[in-house]
Amino acid sequence: MLKGKTELILTDVRTGSQEKVLEHNMVTNALSDIFRQEGYMKDCGVMYSSIGQPLYTSLLGGILLFDTALEEDASKYYAPPGVRLTASGVYGIKNTVNSLLRGDYNSEESRLDLDAKTMKYVYDFPTSKGNGKIASVCLTSKWAGFDGYGAAENNYTTSGDQSGSLLYSLGGSRYMAHNGEYTIAIDEKNDVMYSVAFEKNPESTSYDYKIIVYKRWANLKNITILRNIYSYHPLMEKVELSTDNFYSYYSSINYDRISNAIYVVVNNTSSTIGSGKNIIIYCIPLDTLKLTKMLVTNTTGTSIVPANCYVYNGYLYCFKSDAVYKIRLSASGDVTRMSTPSNFQPVYTKCIFERNGLIYAPYTFGGSNDHKNYAIIDTEKNIVLSTNCRSGTYTYTGEWQIAPIIGNDIMLFKNVYRNSEPETGTFQMQTNYLATINNLSTPITKTAAQTMKVIYTISEGEPDADTV
Repeated sequence: MLKGKTELILTDVRTGSQEKVLEHNMVTNALSDIFRQEGYMKDCGVMYSSIGQPLYTSLLGGILLFDTALEEDASKYYAPPGVRLTASGVYGIKNTVNSLLRGDYNSEESRLDLDAKTMKYVYDFPTSKGNGKIASVCLTSKWAGFDGYGAAENNYTTSGDQSGSLLYSLGGSRYMAHNGEYTIAIDEKNDVMYSVAFEKNPESTSYDYKIIVYKRWANLKNITILRNIYSYHPLMEKVELSTDNFYSYYSSINYDRISNAIYVVVNNTSSTIGSGKNIIIYCIPLDTLKLTKMLVTNTTGTSIVPANCYVYNGYLYCFKSDAVYKIRLSASGDVTRMSTPSNFQPVYTKCIFERNGLIYAPYTFGGSNDHKNYAIIDTEKNIVLSTNCRSGTYTYTGEWQIAPIIGNDIMLFKNVYRNSEPETGTFQMQTNYLATINNLSTPITKTAAQTMKVIYTISEGEPDADTV
């Protein structure tokens, strides 16, 4: 069983006066959830390799300081919309880039004590870093400690001083796609995966006129001895849905967990959708697999590309180089424009995903295709935040997709679609989980006249039924 405490020390550099805060934390189910994964979804070799071991440097090697107290619910371990990251830190790394959030890991004062079964993490923040309100302190993975919930300022770097991704591979390579099909969602509880394909109109092969939904066994919990499930998942149901002619090349497809439905955003021509024109959206609820067509007017004042769209919780999000537009599906006159970080270039990709009201979208921020980070769209505050979290979505010849796993709060599936050939993908762990939550009894505010030392001590009790 894990226990932890946090000490914050603010020192005024002009007067030398100090303000000290000491709080004790709660432990969420995040680490338990990581280790409970089974079957195809977990490769134990990853956690026991040099990447994952020792766990106090990897799964607990990051720290996040938020401006708002978080709900102390062990089953909820992602920060919600509306909460801002004030400061952060990464085990073993000093801040050598222009991030205003990240402090310096203090290797001299940090200490692992195996006899006492404790790890003390110490981070130092100079006057220029981590300024603002602090109401909660949380341990997270080392990958999220860079700035796993984003920053309002555009502080990206092309150096190697950034996290690998918000998605970290936990499972080995798996086939979860079939020829010509896009894997859209995986239902863990019912062991089902959903995929979508388009069918060309034989009379006009430049256009598609059917959306085909495949319901297959995911084979995460059940297998058959009669089929080779290495590259084939037995078909449960195939549903052909007739549509008007549409141009699928620049389409987008995503699963929305709020409505439990698949959305396909298309145009009826190969051109962009101009302002005032209709955006075609097909909705397919998973419980009925019936198709509904919606026409949503483009009220953004600019043209949009269907491939750069995403549907979530009753809104269509349209990604442009200078803004993200949010249009209400039921009332297209309700449109919100969110400014994007400088050099923001949305990527033609299906690697957008949502978690707890935050939408994660890859974007190119530098001159190289390798420079793709995840931006975070706060759907409550309607702002776009930049991160130094590489998306890991770039490929020369393919198109990565993220398939959410229904009923699983920490895993996703990333696979690549190359032409008509399926490729192996990997089950991925979302790394900006909150392993611990330590709300301050009274929030404090760090100013530019103060330095700050954060001391977070985690201890491990004797193994018992509650051991993480």
